Amino acid sequence: MNFILPEILESWQIKKVLEKALSRGGEFAEIYFEYKTETMINLSENKIKSLNSGVSSGLGIRVISGTRTGYAYTDDFSFEKILNVAEVASYIADSSSKILSVNLEEKRKAKQNYLIEKPIYLLDLDKEHNQVRAQPHHQLT
Repeated sequence: MNFILPEILESWQIKKVLEKALSRGGEFAEIYFEYKTETMINLSENKIKSLNSGVSSGLGIRVISGTRTGYAYTDDFSFEKILNVAEVASYIADSSSKILSVNLEEKRKAKQNYLIEKPIYLLDLDKEHNQVRAQPHHQLT
C-alpha cells in the first residue's frame, strides 16, 4: 500500500521551528516525523477471530546543547503547537536552566467519572448476556 502524506511543514515553517529549537543556545536540532500504520489479524483454525488496524502519527523535536539533550513530542500538527514543542525541547536542553526535582512520593487521587461496581474481569459475561436476551424488548428501553 502506498500512502501520500500531507506536507506537515513548509520550508519557511521548518526554518522557524529550528530557529526556535536553537534559541537557547543549542548546537543541534532536528525534527522527527512519524506516521505508522499497523494491522493485526488473529487467526484460529484458519478463521479470522479478530482484525485490528490503526494509525499513529506524531512529531518530535530533539535539541542538543553540550551534554544535555532536550526532546518534546506532539500529535497535534498545528504550527503553533509545533513551535511550542520546539521551545520546550530547547528549554530542556538549555544548560543554564535549573533542574527541578519532582516529588515522586506525592500521591494524587485520579478523578473518577464513572462508578465501577464490579470490574469487567469479575463479570460472568455469558450469564449477563443471557439475562439481557431473556428480558422482553419493552423492558430494555
